[in-house]
Amino acid sequence: MTASSHPDIHIKFNSKLEKLIDGTLIKWSREIRMVLRAQQAYKYVEGLVPQPTEPVEKVTCLEINDQIVGALGTIINEPLQRELKSITNAKDAWAKLKEKTQPKGLITQLENMQMAIKNCFSPKVPVGTTIMEICDSLSAIFENGKGPSQDDWLMILLLNALSDSEYDWL
Repeated sequence: MTASSHPDIHIKFNSKLEKLIDGTLIKWSREIRMVLRAQQAYKYVEGLVPQPTEPVEKVTCLEINDQIVGALGTIINEPLQRELKSITNAKDAWAKLKEKTQPKGLITQLENMQMAIKNCFSPKVPVGTTIMEICDSLSAIFENGKGPSQDDWLMILLLNALSDSEYDWL
């Protein structure tokens, strides 16, 4: 690995981004993922950057990871900031945020299923927004890999969304 394999990264988030709070991880992470990808930094969150062996490269990699963690700290609330206090690895920070804000358990899965099923296409709401809400609910349902197949659920949810008599405008 050469020094050029670590780009000169300076992570910046738009101040208009909403801070992460409980229950908003899926939407929040989608937005943050795109910002990090645009800045060539998401690969650190995914853990796709190989551990360098050269001392200078190690320092650079550690600095980039720490910078990402610090930037994430600016778009989360104070209790979550405390959780990141001792973390310097971007992948570990992302996992900690996910652990602390993603509800778990059967009741939560049922609530997500109910929320997904309640979504209906309507002329008052853009089709893309409804589909995104359904997909977000679906992602929350299958976060732990349990339940019916994701394709089966998507079909159920899309058919359910058409159950309103106002879908003819599609």
